[in-house]
Amino acid sequence: MKSIIERKIKLSGETEDFQCEIIEIFPDKAILKYTIEKETSVAGLVLSPGDVTRAYYSEKEPYVLYRWFSKKSVFMGDYFNIADSVKISGDCVRWRDLEIDLLFLQNGTHLVLDEDKLPENISLELKKYIDNAVDFIVRNYESIVGEFDGIRLFRP
Repeated sequence: MKSIIERKIKLSGETEDFQCEIIEIFPDKAILKYTIEKETSVAGLVLSPGDVTRAYYSEKEPYVLYRWFSKKSVFMGDYFNIADSVKISGDCVRWRDLEIDLLFLQNGTHLVLDEDKLPENISLELKKYIDNAVDFIVRNYESIVGEFDGIRLFRP
């Protein structure tokens, strides 16, 4: 598979780059694959080396969606990064991470994460955008992920 860089830009301006594989790229959407390299825990959900992230990016949505699967292709959870400024090109998918994340677990529960990471001086406009995005995802979770459950390319 062809590789691409995922570039996450934090509110602080710090950037993180990840080497991913391209599954599919459209004019304003992309589906990428990232294989977990080191063990990490997200709100108690442990991701191990070899587990797979199927990532969905859209220039029109207020989020980046990571769907996590075990090495054996078992669904582990959905992780939404509240985002803006998603830009997709042939060699890079760039987006701004707005700190707040949502984790939806296999049992149907969800958690809102990292609210403590928002800067104190965040603008009211950006705070409203984040709050609206969280509300949108919670209200529409089933339909958002339902779109991907039927896409063969989106599963491991």
